[in-house]
Formats: sequence, structure tokens, C-alpha cells
Amino acid sequence: MTTRWHYIYYFITLQQWRPTCTLRLFRIASKAFIHHNIGIFSAFECAALEPRYAFDLLVPFKHIYILLGMEGTQRDKRDIKSALRRLIATPSTLKERRNKRKRSCGVEKENAENLGPRPWSDPDFFASQLELENESALVMARHLNRVGLDARSLPPVIHVAGTKGKGSTCAFIESVLRHHGLTTGLFASPHLIDVRERVRVDGMPLDLKTFSGHFWKVWDAYENSPEERPGYFAFLCIVALVAFASKPVDVIVLEVGIGGRLDATNVVRRPVACGITQLDLDHTAILGSTLTEIANEKAGILKPSVPAFTVSAQASESIKALAAAAKKRSTSIKSVEPLPDDAVLGLAGKHQFENAALAVSLASCFLKATGRVESASAIARGLAQSICPGRAQVYVQQRPGDSAPITFYLDGAHTSKSLDCCVAWFRERARSNRKTFLNVSTI
Repeated sequence: MTTRWHYIYYFITLQQWRPTCTLRLFRIASKAFIHHNIGIFSAFECAALEPRYAFDLLVPFKHIYILLGMEGTQRDKRDIKSALRRLIATPSTLKERRNKRKRSCGVEKENAENLGPRPWSDPDFFASQLELENESALVMARHLNRVGLDARSLPPVIHVAGTKGKGSTCAFIESVLRHHGLTTGLFASPHLIDVRERVRVDGMPLDLKTFSGHFWKVWDAYENSPEERPGYFAFLCIVALVAFASKPVDVIVLEVGIGGRLDATNVVRRPVACGITQLDLDHTAILGSTLTEIANEKAGILKPSVPAFTVSAQASESIKALAAAAKKRSTSIKSVEPLPDDAVLGLAGKHQFENAALAVSLASCFLKATGRVESASAIARGLAQSICPGRAQVYVQQRPGDSAPITFYLDGAHTSKSLDCCVAWFRERARSNRKTFLNVSTI
């Protein structure tokens, strides 16, 4: 007789509760778990719930699964948290991206979600998009110039886009190159606890004093200026690039925020290598409602004659769109097979073998392009010691007075495919336990 596990869903937000987003995620999660023959008991906490209160609910359970998507910052004397909230309120965030999508389609509509598919096969349309893409990059370049940076003089960059696995792939790349003796800079998102997690040097977030110095340098560059500060993500990208240029680092591993073509990170016009992870339907209001549209947005990071790689597990529609986009951008894209099952990885889950293979290809390409010697042992150590908080992470905590520790399972899955991967990983790790608590946290 097969035992059906039962899970309790608590939807928690640390910043603002968005019912539409929460309900959508719940439906996706429910579908994924039912597909894997897991019974579900659902319960909603409709009010914002602080983690310290939520933790008291976990006492009866030995194993907990958490889907992460938290926001938080650490304060200093000038209150970085308040400054970041002001950035979120600027027009340079989602509203601006939707306006770009309207302009890119050549129509004017109130709701970007209602726009039709974009004709990427039309040469005239593609030419107009390159113009918009260059315009977007120039705007970001001007922001960098304001703080004394030239995008063309940054340390060498590995640029990574995709829907699923960007953060894990970047973590693998950073670890592998660090184990080759390079000083690494990693810009990734989102953060889980502290905004400084987005900006890492040699695998560690910047200390508060260093981060604050770079943050306020960028912030103050716009004081008494008619030019508006860039939006939240672009601002933090500038802070990261300032930090990496100041160190300086030997390599920057740059993770795209949303899309790629019009993303703030695409200010880098000549990376050493580009990677595109697994594609899926996400941010469809901004990127398009088909894999072909999304692939063309992600492929916007590809540059002429710059080596590009992707995972072999892409859907055929995605592969065709990526290949066509690469050709138009005067390059080609190579598919990478997953690593063998006996490879030792620091990140759990079978899907990580795809991300690790892509990371190895990108790291090897970088080492060759920069005249460095590749080491098989350094690659093995880098893969085995990779850390990416919130991605298939297991955290065990012993509370005073408890007879047994509580095990937390944390992951940031937010699409149907990634939730399938999550469920498979979670079942494998927790199949021997009868009582389980599932805590889903969204922004």
C-alpha cells in the first residue's frame, strides 16, 4: 500500500502580499505535487507573517520544505533599506519594462499582457529591436559613466541568461574559477536575507562597510541631478560592477535579471562567453507568451563571434529559436550534455547535472580565452564545493529542548518545470519520513 504524504501550504510575504502572484504559485505547486501522486492539504495565511512566528508552527514536524522568494536588507546609519524601497518605486522597474515591450511591438496598448506575438523572423522587426537593444545598453552605459566606470574597461565577463538554473550555473562557474586561483566577482539575484548576497567576491558577500561605501557612492552620484536614479535591479547591478572594478577581480560572473536583451546586465557588449540555461514560460507579460519569444529575449545577450552554450535538454522550439537568434547575431550556440551521474556536485537534484555541465563549458572557455591552464582537479573541487543558498538546500537546526532536530528543505522554484524538479528532489530526500511541513514563501 502506497502512503500518501500530506503537506500544509503557508504563503508568507516579508514585504507585501500579492494575492494574484500567491494564488498562481499555489496552483502551479498543487499541480506539480498532484502529478507526483502526493496528497495535498492546503491552508492559507492571508496576513503577512514574520518568520519568527511561522517557526513556532513547525515544532510538530521533523521535515520542512520551503520555497523561497524573500526580500530583506540590512541597515546601516543611512538606512539602505529605505533607499532600496525608493528605488523600487521608480519608473525604471516593471512599468518601464512593459513600456519597452509596447514599443518593441510597435503598438500602443494599455496592458502589455494583451500584446500579440512578436515577428522575430521579420528582418525589419529584428533590425528595430537591435536599435532598441543598443539604446537600452547606452542608457545603462551612461549610468556607469556617471559613477566613473566605462563598460568597455570592466574585468572580463561571463554572461548567463535563462529561465531555470541561472543562479546555480553561476554558482558553479564562480566556484570552479575560484578553485583555479582566480579572484571572482559574482552578481546574482534575488537575495534571500540580505541584499549584499547579490554582490559576492571570492564566493562571499561584501562586508557591510564595503557594500555601503559602494552603495552610497552610486546613490550620491545622482544627488542634485535632473537625471533619475536607475531602477532597483539596475542600481544594484551598477553597485556590483563598481565593487568588482574596485577590487579588482579577475572575472565577473554576471547573471541576467529578467530576459536578457533589455536587461541592465546587457551593458556588457563584449563578454568572454555567454550561457543560456533551461528555458520555460515565465515573466510572460514582459518576455512573451511562447518559448520562441522568450528564447529571442534571452538570446539578446549573445554577441558577434563570442562563444555561446546552452543545455541539451531544451525544448525543440527553444533550440531552434536560439540557433536562429545566434545566427542573426553572427555567432553560434553549442548544446552541452549533462555531466555523468557519478559527478560529485555541491548542489542537490538531478537537474543540477545540466547546470554543472553548462558551467564547466563556460569556465573552460573562459580559461582558454584568457590564456590560463585548465585543471581537472580544480574543476572537480569547484563543482563539489559549490554553494547556492535556497537552491535544493537542506538546513538542519536543533532547537533547545527538542529531542530531534528540524530539517528544512529550501528551494526557489517558481515555474511548473522547476517545481517538478523540486518535488522529485524532495521526495527522494524525505521519502522515509511521514510528517512533513511545506512552507511556500513568495515576494
